Amino acid sequence: MRSYLLLFYLGLGLPAFEVRFLARRKSIENVSTEYDLAERKQKLKKKTRLYKKGKRRNKQHYRQKHFALKGSHSKDARYSNGNKLRRMFINM
Repeated sequence: MRSYLLLFYLGLGLPAFEVRFLARRKSIENVSTEYDLAERKQKLKKKTRLYKKGKRRNKQHYRQKHFALKGSHSKDARYSNGNKLRRMFINM
């Protein structure tokens, strides 16, 4: 009796699972990757700061001072990007 019930439940459950799985798979296939990449590129471009002559630089995000490991880095260079900007403007 149990085996009949098991077969009955499997007979009902598998088609329902297949329908849900195929519907989910179709929705994934319809997404355009080209559009997603263009949208991501625009978001990244918004996060950059525009300097002279079309040069862009991403903003750096640093850890808070009290979370940083002591003695692992120099403390002044971590919280400014002055050296990078100086190099960038020298090479113009």
